[in-house]
Amino acid sequence: GAEVPPTLTHYQILPGSADGSAPPVEIRGDIFSFCRKQMLEITQDYAQPASIVVQMTRDWCGFQSIAPPPDDPNGVPRHPEWDFNTCTGLAQLVALSLRADLQGSNPVDSMNVCKRMFLTSGALHRVDFLVKKAWTVGARGPPAGGLAPVPEDDPEQQKLVEEAMRWANKVYDRLKQQKQATA
Repeated sequence: GAEVPPTLTHYQILPGSADGSAPPVEIRGDIFSFCRKQMLEITQDYAQPASIVVQMTRDWCGFQSIAPPPDDPNGVPRHPEWDFNTCTGLAQLVALSLRADLQGSNPVDSMNVCKRMFLTSGALHRVDFLVKKAWTVGARGPPAGGLAPVPEDDPEQQKLVEEAMRWANKVYDRLKQQKQATA
């Protein structure tokens, strides 16, 4: 048979309720695979204790912001737009996601880190939604989305992606100009 494209594959990260009132939480295959790939890179392909995963995430993020890939002839870092706040925020998301295991020494693998990060991000978006809508008339209806992460076609998510891309392009343009000025 034909292979199913990753964008049409979904991974279940939390089963639905036994009575069917809550559906399972699923993540698109390509997004989940990307998370796993990144976490494997961050943890150097080994399951690590949760506290170490948090520190390695912050260190990896900082490295991505200053060091170019070895095969880049221009010497441009992968993410020059990332700063201290970006890396701290990423480490805080991982810490919140792994909070139940931070005191222990049991290793957490990339699959579990990603599952927990997606579940945590869904809960964070739900809380954000509740706070923003707390004083509006229709905020007390049934929850939309539950623990599921925000869909990629969400207008706020699209706005954030566009802002991040504009910022990244500005940083890359500045780096190119600096390189040309010194050449």
